[in-house]
Amino acid sequence: NAYELKAELPGFNKEDINLKVDGDTLYVTAEHIDDANEDKGNYICRERRSCSYQRCFDLSGIRKNEINAEYRNGILELYLPKSDPQVIDNSYRIPIQ
Repeated sequence: NAYELKAELPGFNKEDINLKVDGDTLYVTAEHIDDANEDKGNYICRERRSCSYQRCFDLSGIRKNEINAEYRNGILELYLPKSDPQVIDNSYRIPIQ
C-alpha cells in the first residue's frame, strides 16, 4: 500500500531539514552550521563546522498530498502511499489506406 523511506541524518535538528515536492520529485535537503568560540586566556579558539545533505526521489505513482514525515533520533522517516493503479490501454488499431 505504501513505500517507507528512511534517511539517517545524525547531527541535524528538525529545523535544519527541508522537504519540498516539485511536480513528481521530492527534494530532501538539510544544512547545519555550527560556530564554536572558546576564550582560552591569551587567545580565542574559533571553529566552524558545516554539514549538508541533499537527495531527490521520484514520486511517480505516489499520492503526494498524503505523504507523512517524522524525524526522531537522527532518522527521517517518510510514509509514501501508493496511488491506485490505473489501467492504461496503449494498444490501438492502425487504419489501412
